[in-house]
Amino acid sequence: MVPVLKRLLLLVAIKYACYGLPIDQQATLETKNLYSNLLKLSRDGTRFVFGMQGSTQWGEYGGHSPYHVYENGNTKGWVFTSQQAHNKDNDELCDVCSVTNQHPGIMGMDLRDLIPSYLDTVTYLAHKAYSRGEVITFSWHHSNPVTGGSFYIKDDHGDVAHTIQKLLPGGPNNANLTENLDKIAEWALKFKDPQGKLIPIIFRPYHEMNGRWFFWGMGNAAQNTPDEYKQLWQFLVRYLRDVKHVHNVLYAYSPGAAIDNHEYMLTYPGDDYVDVIGLDYYYSGSSSRNPTDLIAKIETIVDVAQRRNKIAAVTEFGSNKPNVDTHPNLWMDLVLKPMKESKTALGIAYLSTWVNRCNGDRKCGHPYTPYKGHPAAVDFLKFFNDPATLWGNNMPNMYS
Repeated sequence: MVPVLKRLLLLVAIKYACYGLPIDQQATLETKNLYSNLLKLSRDGTRFVFGMQGSTQWGEYGGHSPYHVYENGNTKGWVFTSQQAHNKDNDELCDVCSVTNQHPGIMGMDLRDLIPSYLDTVTYLAHKAYSRGEVITFSWHHSNPVTGGSFYIKDDHGDVAHTIQKLLPGGPNNANLTENLDKIAEWALKFKDPQGKLIPIIFRPYHEMNGRWFFWGMGNAAQNTPDEYKQLWQFLVRYLRDVKHVHNVLYAYSPGAAIDNHEYMLTYPGDDYVDVIGLDYYYSGSSSRNPTDLIAKIETIVDVAQRRNKIAAVTEFGSNKPNVDTHPNLWMDLVLKPMKESKTALGIAYLSTWVNRCNGDRKCGHPYTPYKGHPAAVDFLKFFNDPATLWGNNMPNMYS
């Protein structure tokens, strides 16, 4: 038995030597495996996993009672409720599944303000996704701990000046931040599978920091600086990892579509604090947003990730102008075909699109992915069937 065990340990050591380790040296085995497998996929350069935010939480097709319904004119949207989570209902609402008969390989969720009923709901759906072998990511749109106002600067009427500075150690509102991080730690340490093993997650806090819309962003009324942002990120990682001993997290850094490599790296907190080199990108109708620009941005993060032995990923993608209603061939014409024509753009581990949400700032009728019967469904099936895309049923086991 001893020689067999030594051989197994040697194989594990070779695997991690080839494909690297996460920034948390005490990460759980499953978290290390997730990092290694995503890194391997990123280096493969021929295929990537498709993901979607809230893929079974929100949808515009197939909803019914007891799902909650949102209506806007002649269209409807549906949302999985906390009562359904309490009742342990099936998570059958899934726009992507209605077209492909498969779930995305990446399930995105958001921690928001860590309200228990909401957190119970997304945790329940994340457990369901994990049981199917999907990878779980969490973003964090939360209220400003300084003012109590919105994460959107424009909707916060409090004193947002020097927000990050006030949240850093020694600042007057650092306790508010650590209180939130305590809640995240408590949740993460309870996020376990039926065998009691911690479930790994990819945590993507403080994203799109190079934009002006969030309280953690640059160039707005918060007057944050790149150095302050780096300190905020480093504090978050150290607090969760070293103080609270959370070891089932990979950390994703994801600016919006930066102008160039300099802007992308301006707020980069350092190789010791980042596992995933991400990109958030939206087609917005601007003449500067086109497939050539998208591919250039992806090629940039692939280059950055390879030089640092990190995972590359398009952590958030969407198309508002055009959208799948006005450009039914969008997913092939503006995404996959340009990526395949590039020499390096397929060097990402995953591409995750945003949620088909039908309330608030997301009006019904303009989904990011089509659903059954939508005119763009035929094109999306081509995207699905292409060997360059991986899904819930045909992606590698990410946890072993």
